[in-house]
Amino acid sequence: MMPPPMPLPIAIPFAVMLILSSSLVAEAANQPVIPALVVIGTSLWVYFDAKKLDLGRYRTGLVNPEVVTIGCFMMWIIAFPWYLSTRHRITRGEMPLKNPPPGNDAA
Repeated sequence: MMPPPMPLPIAIPFAVMLILSSSLVAEAANQPVIPALVVIGTSLWVYFDAKKLDLGRYRTGLVNPEVVTIGCFMMWIIAFPWYLSTRHRITRGEMPLKNPPPGNDAA
């Protein structure tokens, strides 16, 4: 199930609660791998969702789906909420497009 688009003040607590709850489940089930699976699963979801949204068309600071996915794998607690917030702005039409490349206007 895909998380809903959300602004940054909601995305940060959502990410923290997601990792804390997965840690609690991991402890209760004696399965320490669960938080890692949450990070891997959400990072992969970010990749496919960012490709679907065509993330590279927007001025986000996240560059492209590959970069944001690597960011999620390396610094999930920062990159995942950032992506959720960016996704929220894209779906609401609030994220500006990148400038088009200069044309080859031969006059």
